[in-house]
Amino acid sequence: MSSVPAKPRIFLLETGHTPLDLFADAPEMDCFRAWPGTFPRGSWGEDISTLSRAFRALQPGKFDLAVVDLREFCFLRRHASLADGLFRLLKYSLRSPRELGHLLLFRKILQLGLPIAWINRTDRGGVPDGSAWFFDRCHAAFIRELHPDPRMSVLSLGDTPRFSRRWTGFPQKSDPYFLWNKLHPISLGLAKPEDFPPVSGHDRKWDVLFGYGPDSHDKPLRDRLLTELQTCAPRLQLKLRIVDRLPRKDWIEALNHSSLCFSPPGVGWDCWRHYESMAAGCIPLLTYPTILRHQPPVEGEHAFILHQNRAD
Repeated sequence: MSSVPAKPRIFLLETGHTPLDLFADAPEMDCFRAWPGTFPRGSWGEDISTLSRAFRALQPGKFDLAVVDLREFCFLRRHASLADGLFRLLKYSLRSPRELGHLLLFRKILQLGLPIAWINRTDRGGVPDGSAWFFDRCHAAFIRELHPDPRMSVLSLGDTPRFSRRWTGFPQKSDPYFLWNKLHPISLGLAKPEDFPPVSGHDRKWDVLFGYGPDSHDKPLRDRLLTELQTCAPRLQLKLRIVDRLPRKDWIEALNHSSLCFSPPGVGWDCWRHYESMAAGCIPLLTYPTILRHQPPVEGEHAFILHQNRAD
């Protein structure tokens, strides 16, 4: 009689930017969330109570893996004095113990010797100053917007490219072989695949769907693609539908009734729209990828790629 394999026991340390709900909702995993629900932040007493609960749960032999998400907050900011760092430490310890609690829990994870996976699921790839300690100590780092050059992946998040304070010794501390052994791409995925019921091809009322949100004027590529699409649509006799930002239910309905969906990049190349289109049976039209991807869609089968330099 074969025994049923035990579920992997995972300790989730979330900091509030990108909740690790994809892990917590997976039935094949036994997950413990240090902070179940990251927003809104709790009161001082609630944070202390939650922190105590998480510390009691972190016992030797209880977990197989620790998963830590992105942390942008940093006590000792770039170019700040030690006094400023100590002031911020005191201030946030009194106002929001959660910020200090993340570091204390991570230290406890290190003491227990748990394997650690660090995840950046944001649309800006990189290692912010607040995550430098996590990245340095983790066994594997998964980044959604993973740059093909591994050295670019240790850039801090921000308006201008800059190396994280942990990596100011570049290139001595950012050896590509060391980074490639640690860095891995991760897909954004879908939060609720069940939202996409199957729709037959006869219900496709529109040839092309283009989502043009209120922030699209800041994205020149999206403006150019929309102009070109509007120009060629009458010539090709395409039924074009341009929509503003819609509620999720209405957006899914629009995808269900469209054959193609223009899905240009936003802040990052990867976006929910890529996966929502495929789940709804609507083929996404993607720009050429600028990042490394995990299990990418196959061109011509799951998606079409816009090759901008090709005459056809």
